[in-house]
Amino acid sequence: MNFEIEGRIISLGEIQQKTDTFRIREFVVQNDRNVNGSIFTDYIKFQLTQDRVELLNNYQLDENVKVHFNIRGRKWEKNGEDIYFNSLDAWKVEKLIDANASFSNTPANVQNNAVPNTNPMTTPTAAPMSQNLDAIEDDLPF
Repeated sequence: MNFEIEGRIISLGEIQQKTDTFRIREFVVQNDRNVNGSIFTDYIKFQLTQDRVELLNNYQLDENVKVHFNIRGRKWEKNGEDIYFNSLDAWKVEKLIDANASFSNTPANVQNNAVPNTNPMTTPTAAPMSQNLDAIEDDLPF
């Protein structure tokens, strides 16, 4: 299932070569949403893998973007215990035209502030999500 969300880049990680065949790059997008007049902020950590790690080479901090991503879930066994974790795998990043864009996930906002999408397939808009991946030990099998 494909999702998309708009926000402002607040962290751009370096490309990391995890193994001979696996590369990863993480980045964080700040998503502000207005709920009944109150602003709620989510900090959403995405990852790019393999040949997609270069997608952010022409982006800078504080740029407004739309991120297209998939939610992935994994099961891993360690010492006889099942461990589950999720990742947000970005597969496309678009710059937004309006630097003052609000970051609600309404179809009107997507249509008015995004760079025109040349992809004929459309994707649903995801509700903002946040996740704490820092709590997971970095001894994954890849």
